[in-house]
Amino acid sequence: RVRDLSLRALKVERIEYGSLALWRAFYQPFDNRLIVAGLVLPEDLERFHWAMLDLEGLCVHVGQPECLPLMLLVYAHAPSSLCRSRVVQCMVELGVTPEWLLAEARFDASDFTRELLGGPKW
Repeated sequence: RVRDLSLRALKVERIEYGSLALWRAFYQPFDNRLIVAGLVLPEDLERFHWAMLDLEGLCVHVGQPECLPLMLLVYAHAPSSLCRSRVVQCMVELGVTPEWLLAEARFDASDFTRELLGGPKW
């Protein structure tokens, strides 16, 4: 019942930041497709950052390989190295990290991400 109400309230075709936290409560397999199809990211940098935090939190909470497209979105666009580090760690733990990302993230600005992937210590 909560899921049905939340889906109607979210207007699946227009998912905005803040509402992503609701998905953590009722996520079901392959809901990532609904999220990708309806996600609207704000243009305002601060709101965009909050959206990336929400999306990162959802990906890590769900912890399923099917969320790889969402994790890659966070990796590519999050302004925070902490968000990127968390999704990289999640991808590694799930065994779904693309080879190109493994090579690139070894040189990430985040010490944690570099160490996780055996990159150089600066």
